[in-house]
Amino acid sequence: KAYKDIIANGHDKGSFLELNNYSYILNHEGLNKNIVSAVDVNYDYLCNEMFWYMTASEDLASLNKIKSTGNNRSSETEFSNSAYGHIIFKRHGYNQLEQVIECLSKDKNSRRAVINFNVPDRHRIDIKDEICTYALQFYINDDKLNCTCMMRSNDSYGCLPYDLAFFTELQKYVAFSLGISCGTYTHFAVSFHLYKRDLEKVAKIKPHRDIEFNLVNLVSQLPNLIPIAKYDYFYKDIVNIFKKFGVLCLN
Repeated sequence: KAYKDIIANGHDKGSFLELNNYSYILNHEGLNKNIVSAVDVNYDYLCNEMFWYMTASEDLASLNKIKSTGNNRSSETEFSNSAYGHIIFKRHGYNQLEQVIECLSKDKNSRRAVINFNVPDRHRIDIKDEICTYALQFYINDDKLNCTCMMRSNDSYGCLPYDLAFFTELQKYVAFSLGISCGTYTHFAVSFHLYKRDLEKVAKIKPHRDIEFNLVNLVSQLPNLIPIAKYDYFYKDIVNIFKKFGVLCLN
């Protein structure tokens, strides 16, 4: 539906089509089924990116050298400005995710349970790796945890599936930690766009595929998805990472 909206109503910006102030909502069922099944997601890259976020790393080499996927990131330096895991867990000197949990634990009606990504930057005009997400805000209604994502810029084909996978897993983790279930996930992008280079790929999308994504399912598939032993330098702490994250406890 999103791609049909962009193609039908998007502003032609030369190399891409754009809708402004675009939003949609996933309900509880949508949070647990088929988050990334609409497009041909690169599961190899998805796995690596998810684990990279969880390690709180900002080192691009540990992500990009695993496999050249077409999703590889670039930056002016060897470090990623938009390393979401590093931003959440380490960059500002404290763990933003744990603060969200503490905030809502103390006051279930709080409006301060926010993870900030994009911050003031004097190099914003020229930097290659400008952070696309403004913030995630978490709030409780009817004893269910809801999340709203606000983005300045969102590539609907190349980035959205991966963003959705990570952000909704964060929502599940907060809900799990609070002992409540998930409500809705609302996604809002000032620039929701589709590059013309991806139009042919979008045209081949099948609306329904029998693929579900969640961390439990992802980890169970790892031996088939990635030759882990080959990347032992990256996965040596994977069990501890997942245990610390709290959603999974692997043997």
